[in-house]
This record gives sequence, C-alpha cells and structure tokens, in this order.
Amino acid sequence: FLPLSQVAMPDPVDADGEQDVRDLLQKLHDQVHKGVLFGHQDSSSYGIGWVDTDDFNESDIKKVCGKWPLVYGWDLGNVSSEASNIDGVSFDKIRELILQADARGGINTVSYHMRNPMTGNDVFDNTPTVSDILEGGRSCDAFMSEMDAVAEFLSRSSR
Repeated sequence: FLPLSQVAMPDPVDADGEQDVRDLLQKLHDQVHKGVLFGHQDSSSYGIGWVDTDDFNESDIKKVCGKWPLVYGWDLGNVSSEASNIDGVSFDKIRELILQADARGGINTVSYHMRNPMTGNDVFDNTPTVSDILEGGRSCDAFMSEMDAVAEFLSRSSR
C-alpha cells in the first residue's frame, strides 16, 4: 500500500469529460496532503441552538473545528411544491448557501428525497412507480415536472 500522498493524480474515466469534472478531481487530489476530507449536511443552514442566520457565517462544524467543512450537502425534497425543503430550510436560503459554500472553495452535493409521484406520499412510500414514470406512464408528466423543478433550481444555484 502507498500513502495517498504518493499516489499520482488519476485521469478521469471519461477523457472527454467536462472541465468542471476535471477541476473537481484536481481539487480532491490537492486536498490529500491536508488531512481528512469532511462533509456535513445542511452545515450552514441550522445547528445546535441556531437556525437560518442571515450572516452566512454560522456552522457547528466551524465552531468545533475552526474551519468550514469541505463538502456541503443539501436536499431538494419539495422543490416543486413548497418554499422550504423537507428539513424546513427555504430554497432561497439553500441557493444562497450553495453559492457561499462554492465561494469558500467548498464542494456542494445535492440529494433529492422526492414524494412518490404516483401517490403524492412522502419519500418513504414504497408503492412501485418505475413503470408509471417512464414515457407513456400515467405519472410520467408529474415526474418530469419534478425533474424540471430540480433542473431549474440547480441552474439558478451555480456560478
């Protein structure tokens, strides 16, 4: 076994990959000598004893470690139907926090715990839906509407 610090920068799997992918790979590789890469879901949106500050300078991780996490996680559940996500964080705030994390050099990840497009129930509803969301399925339009809302949010949340 070789220490990570002795491992050469890997090539992307897709030689024709986007520059953003190459930049991310380089950024991760550059962090090898700096220690553990750490991430935290909703790190700057709420924490112990605080929620939704306006100064974008709050984080339990920052309080404890003295530094922001490298990786930030955000959930887009409810993006097509409500002003806030499933964690109660407004989408306007998430958009601002994504851009702030990016400006600090952070890496943003996004998850999407969507409602079941067949029943409208929450993410934990395991009613089979795959055949119904495919083209021609009875929930295809609802599913595509959800995907459009996610795409629209993401397009407004990047530099």
